[in-house]
Amino acid sequence: SRGNADQYFLDQDAWIDYTVRFQNTGTAPAQTVAVRDDIDTDLDIASLEILGASHAFEPSFGDDRELVFTFNDINLPDSSVDLLGSQGFISYRIKPNNDIVVGDILENTADIYFDFNPPITTNTVEHVVELSTGIKAPTIDLMVVAPNPATDLIILRGIGIEALAYLHVLSIDGRSI
Repeated sequence: SRGNADQYFLDQDAWIDYTVRFQNTGTAPAQTVAVRDDIDTDLDIASLEILGASHAFEPSFGDDRELVFTFNDINLPDSSVDLLGSQGFISYRIKPNNDIVVGDILENTADIYFDFNPPITTNTVEHVVELSTGIKAPTIDLMVVAPNPATDLIILRGIGIEALAYLHVLSIDGRSI
């Protein structure tokens, strides 16, 4: 998630980012790894964007709101043989539905299957929907100065130019001109 990992700010955030990490801690290479992730009903499944993965995968949908990421022929070594090579991940982002309100809790848990073994369930990630207490940074008016470089005449165009009462122009070396 953008910002604090356990908060979703209605007035600032658009997406929630998820990364599901897995590691083969078995005693032999895994030929197939499947990540099955049931999507919370407060999340807009149509907004799903896959951000990346450690290995080639095939995305699909399971029952109801289940995302399935299948890593076929991954040949993931076990951690006792290759600690770094035994790890993988899938990352995606998704938007909440428009009807979420302050106090809602957006939850996510995934099951990871290594070959024909029982699933390993990840921890549950929770995002509490809140409103931020910060102040938005002021927007900067766009100004165009032309020509650039100039010798004796410049033209200023942009939002709020007519409100300028004083303009101080400096040369490239910092001298007031």
